[in-house]
Amino acid sequence: MPVNILLLRPFSTIQKVIPIGLLYLSAYLKKACPQVKVKLVDFRLHTEKPYARIEDDLEGFIPDIIGISSLSLELMEAIALARQCRSIFPEAQLVLGGPASSSDYDVIAPLDVFDRIV
Repeated sequence: MPVNILLLRPFSTIQKVIPIGLLYLSAYLKKACPQVKVKLVDFRLHTEKPYARIEDDLEGFIPDIIGISSLSLELMEAIALARQCRSIFPEAQLVLGGPASSSDYDVIAPLDVFDRIV
């Protein structure tokens, strides 16, 4: 059964860098699970917060799982992105990863925004 996974980096004004962790995860999933389809969108490449138009970047791709990677200083953006994703894709599982998931777990967990924090 095919599974669609969407990997996201939230909008941020910090330096634009390659999302190496998400690229590693995407490559691993594609190799280990050929039935999985993975799409990666890095909102740090945008000049404004385009969350309301997230479907434009997806071109009909409907995710079953949405993984958001976040640094602690991007946490509020990650939460805003997760809420937008929840409104557009209510059936998708929302997963938060990256440094914020460890360092800010006590802040994130009570918000009940994410289905999983890894």
